[in-house]
Amino acid sequence: MSRAETKARSLLEKTGMDQIPVPVEKIAEGLGVKLRYEPFEGDISGMLFRDEQRTIIGVNSRESLARQRFTISHEIGHLLLHRGRPMFVEKHVHVNLRDSRSSTATNQEEIEANQFAAELLMPNSAVRREALKRLTKGVPSSGEEPGGTGGTSRAAPRCCGRSAWR
Repeated sequence: MSRAETKARSLLEKTGMDQIPVPVEKIAEGLGVKLRYEPFEGDISGMLFRDEQRTIIGVNSRESLARQRFTISHEIGHLLLHRGRPMFVEKHVHVNLRDSRSSTATNQEEIEANQFAAELLMPNSAVRREALKRLTKGVPSSGEEPGGTGGTSRAAPRCCGRSAWR
């Protein structure tokens, strides 16, 4: 298990919010994070802004709800795992941006934030519980993986390595 997955599991245990779909907005709020939804230009999905007084996660309101949830989780991962890149806006602040390059697995911080988001949104323990519930009722006819997607995109369990079968 990676450092990012361990940190996500620890957060889920601490908050007691490990039922899917995981309420990532409430988790952010519990961490003192303000969520702001804005229609960002270009390929920016979200950003994390933090200074001594506040922490804000900006979310692209033009994206799907599933993508917004992943972005919030990804930025919480940056908050808890990484210091951020220095930026000057009349004073020193730290910013992390999520854009199309974030998913290319070329930057270690982005890889960790993606791992964190995957475990936060689709905790293996909750995916397994859901799979067992569904299997006792019969295999779903929707073609969905037995563990469900936890409010994420249908491709998320496969791309992020989340499966009830591992």
